[in-house]
Amino acid sequence: FRNVENLDSLLTARITTALFADERIKARWVGVATSDGHVILNGNVDSEDARDAAEAIARAVPGVRTLQNDLQLLAPPQALPTASGIRRVTE
Repeated sequence: FRNVENLDSLLTARITTALFADERIKARWVGVATSDGHVILNGNVDSEDARDAAEAIARAVPGVRTLQNDLQLLAPPQALPTASGIRRVTE
């Protein structure tokens, strides 16, 4: 069992690293769960392009046996006025 856990941890790390490397994906919003090579992506993305890209990136990592994409599409962040008049984006 320990060997499978180590492989799953390595696979999760590789997928997470690959997601962070892609500018289309706000990887801090994406969770990766791995069990015996079966991967689940969960969390939020801000576009269909980001959702599709995350799935393609995860599938391309060697060792992924199956992938379940549970990423949810969120509306883009809203810009709010501030006291200084400069608009700030909320997430």
